[in-house]
Formats: sequence, C-alpha cells, structure tokens
Amino acid sequence: MKIVFFINDISCSGGSERAASVIANSLVASGMEVNVLAWMGGKDSFFYLDPKIKIHSLYEEKVNIYKSYLPSFLKYHKVLKEIKPDVVIDVCTALTIFSAPLRIFRNYKLVSWEHFNTSVNWNPITPRLSRWLAAKFATKTIVLTQRDKENYSNYYHAKNVVCIPNPITISHSKQADLSSKVVLAIGRFTNQKGFDRLVEAWRIVAREKNDWKLKIIGDGELRDTISAQIKALGLNQTIELHLPTKNIEEHYLKASIYAMSSRFEGLPLVLIEAKSYGLPTISFDCETGPREIIRHQLDGLLVENGNIELLAQGILLLINNEDLRINYGNEALQDLDRFNSERIRKQWLNLLKSL
Repeated sequence: MKIVFFINDISCSGGSERAASVIANSLVASGMEVNVLAWMGGKDSFFYLDPKIKIHSLYEEKVNIYKSYLPSFLKYHKVLKEIKPDVVIDVCTALTIFSAPLRIFRNYKLVSWEHFNTSVNWNPITPRLSRWLAAKFATKTIVLTQRDKENYSNYYHAKNVVCIPNPITISHSKQADLSSKVVLAIGRFTNQKGFDRLVEAWRIVAREKNDWKLKIIGDGELRDTISAQIKALGLNQTIELHLPTKNIEEHYLKASIYAMSSRFEGLPLVLIEAKSYGLPTISFDCETGPREIIRHQLDGLLVENGNIELLAQGILLLINNEDLRINYGNEALQDLDRFNSERIRKQWLNLLKSL
C-alpha cells in the first residue's frame, strides 16, 4: 500500500507533527510505502523520519491559504499524479479543503485526521468547510477523543468517524525521581497554549515558593510577549524559557510536575509523554483532551478552565506534598497501555486495510 501524509509544515515541533512522524515511521516498519508531503516550510523534518520515507514539499516558504489556494491545488495535483498513492492522510482536517476536491481527478482513499477539536475554528470559513468536506467526502475521519466523535456526528452528521488516540511518542523506560524543584510546560508560544495564564498563576506560586522554577519549552509568535510579561511581573528569577529541543527527555526527567494551561486542545501529546515519565500532571479542564488523559485526583489534577487561582493552588498542592506527587506519578505509569504505540499502530493498520 502506498501512502501520502499531507501535512502543513514538517519543520514545526508541535504535537501534530510528532504524532504524524511516529505513525508514518510505524507504517514503514509494517512494510508500507510512505511519502510525506509538506504544504509549506520545505523538506526538513523537526522529528525523525525513517530514511525509507520520501519527503516532498509544495513550497519552501510560508504561504497564505486565501492567496495560494489554486496554485497549491495545482502543485498538489501534480505531486499526487507522480506518486499515485492508494491512500492520502491529511494531518489536520484543514488540509481536506485540498484533498477532498482533488479526489475528482485522482483515485485514492482519503483519511482526514482531526488534531484539534470541533469547537476550534482558526478562521471564520475554512475550518467548518474542511470538517464538512471530511464528514461528507473523506473515506474515514479520525478523531482523537470520543467527545469529538460525537461532535462530528451531531454537528456534521458524519458516519465515517473513527476514534484513535495519539500514541506515546517517546520510547523509554526511565522515570523522573520527582526530587527537583521544577514545574515543566511544553508547547508553541501561541494563544492556544495559554502560557500567559500559566505565568499569571506562577506569580501566585512564586510568592509562596520562590525556590521552585517554572520551565517553559517552546517557540512561536508570542514568545517575546510572554518574555515581556515575565519581566513585568518580576519573575525572571523563577521562570526560564527554553527553545525546542530534540532531546526533550532531559527536561521531563529533571521535572517534578507537569503543568498545562491551554485554552483548547485535541489530545495533547505532552500530557501523555509526561505520564510516561511518571510525572504528576495538572491542567486546565479545557473542552477536549486533558480529561481523556488525566485521571483527576488519581494521577493528576484538573482545574476549571481559565481559573488562574485554582491552577496556582493546584500547583502549590503538588509542590507542598511530595508523597502526593509520588503517588500520582506511580499511578500515571499504570495508565499507559491505552496509549501504547504498538496498540495504536495496529488500530491504524486495521483501519487502512479496511478502506
């Protein structure tokens, strides 16, 4: 079977790109012929891709959907004409705005892979249109949570939806010892990730525990804004910003708590990864994602979305109670089977063989 993963930009270090790289590598290992086609950003992948995977790109530079739709469509058509795939997997339903119409000209099965949730619209037009196209014209639509499966059925009357969670993307057998005075957060510096809210919460934490540090790993358009916020609040001594790294394991192992402040999510890989290192987790209970991963008051804490005070108090509870951290961390390690990469690989293989 010949497969094309159509992705926005493989040079990015986000969860969608990480998940796609893991699934692509696992399908190659299963004997399939895999291509990765980036819409923009060139051919350099931030995450490891098996050398057997052929990488293509429509544009080296960033492009705008409204200005470049037709040229992108024509370039995409040309590449698929050369590859002749059996299956195209859109890594994000947004790309189905290209792949669904192109099926008129090319004969392939289409899998549209939702990485956010049905409540998230990145602009007024294309998100709803893309999801409608996925519901009506994709062979299968993959969502990350049962909540989104229900939403696709209710809002778009979709009958082609399958729920497959993201897998653990880091293979290891290590465990954080939870002795360091570090709270960790990882993600893009965008409005979605809510690091402005985390910094506000940390101002409350630091008043009581100024010997602990918050480390935020990431990059993005709001990095300078967050840096300025940290400086304005006088938190430079207790908050560190680090750029993305391919050796992210080092940061997980040197942390004692993982904190998530997102305004919205799909199924956040960082929470799954944090659990795999035995880290207790705390997160805003945004609409989808954290509640599917964190078992409240068993291996982590969920707090009301947007409640800065509750987030700060939850972090302080974990900071002040080492036994609770250890118990949550041990429980987290007992809850990894549902995100097992081999289990999820088999789900993907079964789905592809059924198309």
